[in-house]
Amino acid sequence: MRTYFLISFFLLTSFALHAVQPVAAVLEIEDKSGKMEKSVIWNATDYLRTKLVAGGGFIVVDKTKQETKLRELVKKSKKSSHDLDKDPQFQIPLGKSLSAQVLIRSRITSFAGKFTFAIEIIDVAKEAVIGGGSAEFVQSEESLAKAIDSVVATLRLGSAEEKPESRKTPSKTAETEIRALLFTKVTVDG
Repeated sequence: MRTYFLISFFLLTSFALHAVQPVAAVLEIEDKSGKMEKSVIWNATDYLRTKLVAGGGFIVVDKTKQETKLRELVKKSKKSSHDLDKDPQFQIPLGKSLSAQVLIRSRITSFAGKFTFAIEIIDVAKEAVIGGGSAEFVQSEESLAKAIDSVVATLRLGSAEEKPESRKTPSKTAETEIRALLFTKVTVDG
């Protein structure tokens, strides 16, 4: 009986924890600085996807499925596929076609001699930014990886202690369990 109770407890706990993880479509990092090589951007995007999954805060849509859906949107729109996932008019439809609850949109900018890696988390249903974070870095792959690590570490779902009223209705779906994410800024030294 005790074993049955423990197994039931762990199963219910894992289902409850899994339910609050939003399904995320991770868009390719946009290099607004124009100073990063395309291969670095691709690798950094894959690194970001891995870190988001490892952090446990998101269920990330399969990259191949996401690319297939993007190609389908391109065919329907009769536009060029070049950087289409960076076009805001296609981002929300892409998220909806993937059944994603949130889009993870990230970019690299350069201003006043500083590079910044920033993430915006967009609620697909609300079509609004609900969270994000940023970190400064120097122009190197190692420093960019540290910036990604820092930003992903700051992204977290609000806890029940922060919003006790959100836990009163046990029948809420994972979509309505998404809470406002914190905007933070972290500086990463070389």
